[in-house]
Amino acid sequence: SAKKKCQAALRLDNKKSFQQLTRLTVSVEDTTHVAALDASNDIAGTYDLLAMRPLSEKVFEMACKHSKIDIISFDLSHRMPFYLKIPLIKAAIARGIYFEITYSPCLRDTGARRQLFSNALQL
Repeated sequence: SAKKKCQAALRLDNKKSFQQLTRLTVSVEDTTHVAALDASNDIAGTYDLLAMRPLSEKVFEMACKHSKIDIISFDLSHRMPFYLKIPLIKAAIARGIYFEITYSPCLRDTGARRQLFSNALQL
C-alpha cells in the first residue's frame, strides 16, 4: 500500500532508526570557561552534542582550534562583537565542527533580519 511505501521510505516502520540526542549549548565570554565545556566534564559528558556560542574573538579562536565541541552557534540577529576569520572557520571545519545560525529572532524583526544577512555574509 502507499502508506507502507511512505513508511519504508521514511524508515518509520523501523523504530530503531530514530534516535533523539541531547544537547548542551553554552554562551562563553571568557577563555577560562572554554576548557570546562569538554566531554570529560561530568555534566557536559552526559550530553550527546556540545555547542558553544562564542561571545569574544579569543573564545571563538579557542573553539575553532582546540575545543572539544560539536557545534559553534551564532545569534546573527545582533551585531557580531568580532569579525569571523576564514582561517579559523576552516580550522573548525577540518576538525569536524559544524556551524549553526540562529535565525528565529529575525522572523519578527526587520532590523534583526538585515543584521542576520550582514553577519551571514561573513560566515
